[in-house]
Amino acid sequence: MASGDGAELAIRLRGWRERALLTQEQLADRAGLGVRTIRRLESGHPHRPNAGSLRLLASALRLTDDERTMLVSACRTEPSAAGPAAPAGPAAPLVPRMLPVAVRRRPGGRLARRAGRGSVDDAGATRLPFGAMSDRLAGLRVPTSLVPRVTDIVETTDRFCAEHLDAEYAELCRQLVGRLARKRPSPLASGPVKTWAGAVLHAIGTLNFLFDRTQRPHMTVAELCRLAGISQSTAARRSREIRDLLRLVFFEPGLTRGGIVEQSPLGMLVQVDGGLIAPLDLLRSIDEDELVESYEAQDRHAVQVLRQALPDLVGLPEPAALRRVAADLRGGLSTQPVLQPVVRANGWSRDLPPDDLQLWIEAAGALIRMKDDPGLSVEDQSLLMALEHADLLGAVVGVVRSGVGSPAGPRHLTAHIDACPEVDGAVDDDDREVIEAGFGLLVPVWQAVGALDRDQRLTDLGHWGLPRALARAWGGGFDPL
Repeated sequence: MASGDGAELAIRLRGWRERALLTQEQLADRAGLGVRTIRRLESGHPHRPNAGSLRLLASALRLTDDERTMLVSACRTEPSAAGPAAPAGPAAPLVPRMLPVAVRRRPGGRLARRAGRGSVDDAGATRLPFGAMSDRLAGLRVPTSLVPRVTDIVETTDRFCAEHLDAEYAELCRQLVGRLARKRPSPLASGPVKTWAGAVLHAIGTLNFLFDRTQRPHMTVAELCRLAGISQSTAARRSREIRDLLRLVFFEPGLTRGGIVEQSPLGMLVQVDGGLIAPLDLLRSIDEDELVESYEAQDRHAVQVLRQALPDLVGLPEPAALRRVAADLRGGLSTQPVLQPVVRANGWSRDLPPDDLQLWIEAAGALIRMKDDPGLSVEDQSLLMALEHADLLGAVVGVVRSGVGSPAGPRHLTAHIDACPEVDGAVDDDDREVIEAGFGLLVPVWQAVGALDRDQRLTDLGHWGLPRALARAWGGGFDPL
């Protein structure tokens, strides 16, 4: 079959969809993809879906092995303006709506952005490629009283695995949730659903060496916690509680991936107190420094680039407006709805920071690096977490360079990313929608703390303070000690 720009893929995909008696909307819903993606592929648009999207399409359309090969072939052979397609790389995780944070070093002190996080679909939510919930819970023997709680937790872990890991991880998480539900008394009876879901993901990831860079799929602890919307300390503590409560060990039967079981050195394992532990050389191969990998290093590098980008602001005294705004914040944090997520994200339910400077900087940066659950919807938290180091740095550096009074609405902030020389990589069309939506949640907070005025323009306080709030959120300081 001759193939023009996306033609072969378009014809095959449309034929398979019509054979399955599905509309474009129904296929998008079944595959967990945006309907715009389906329309774009069927229109012959030269868009190459990633390997995870291909697997979801193949599963949703119930393609045979030969048809799956045809689908992959159609994607690989499509010509493009950029020339021949690059050789296919390793299979990607299932449908990443947002890829993990990707700040990488570049020559000249630049930050790289990772493109292709996808767009928010028409329903504003991720569709799961798994079966009905009753089927997913079958065999877990969940007590009737806990079924609603377990359903919410499993729905959360399933969605996470569909977007960032794979179906086998989803099944292992369900099995662990089932064990916790059957424990008497069950710890799942209380506590935030998101916290338990994140802890289950962390525990299963730990048992299956997810945080070891040699494994596929692989994810750092920091990435998992960011995407799950919980702090690393909370995830680590709850994960340890789960493993201690159920006495879980490496190569735990029923909670270990098939590939790991096949490759496990069982003859070298030592039985201790009824459990199995891995040999010392294997445990050393997953040293904590390697598990966390480089997230803190990425923070430090981003702060360094931020300082180098705005050298004239380093060491400047605070504006006179800061004390007045801080006084207003102390009186209005409990009454302004837009600031309630700031209070919760900073854990300020009881006491506020006594220092005005600390109060302002932590308020301005609260939704950039959330210490606690901000009480926002899952969709809103996902949008905030989709903002990479490079996105935030490009936006803040750009608006500060433009000067006091420059427009700083979501669209303007996103445009600054493309123009910022410290950022390596442009914002593509699908990313733009997500990034603007993320900044749409930050802008009202920055207005409430006086960094932007009511017309969404940069103020003197914002010009001085936003770089410092960004540096503090990344665990550093903008000014020399």
